[in-house]
Amino acid sequence: MEERVIYSSFNHYSIRKIRELSPAAETAYLISDVILDVERYAKETGTEGLHPAVYHMDMSDHMDRYKDSGLKVRIWTVNDQKDMERFIKAGFEAVITNYPDIALDVRDRLLRK
Repeated sequence: MEERVIYSSFNHYSIRKIRELSPAAETAYLISDVILDVERYAKETGTEGLHPAVYHMDMSDHMDRYKDSGLKVRIWTVNDQKDMERFIKAGFEAVITNYPDIALDVRDRLLRK
């Protein structure tokens, strides 16, 4: 079961504590504010993923930078079907949504193409 758990928090001190307690645990930073060089920061602190807000993806070159970072990027909260399609097509790790049934339908439809 542990391999299916991802610890994610806006409180990056909490993520650091989780990494101290369980170095093998998968962690990701939830981010709502724009953080300078957040990709480098995540890698330097041993965090495997980023969970940026959906509105980050239309700011500057964030979408490309996050995509090219090598980190597992899961965007939150993606409730718009067009955004779901865009992020799934772009190959992001996942979308975090309030509508998993719609996201699964979108994913399955895109995979059939």
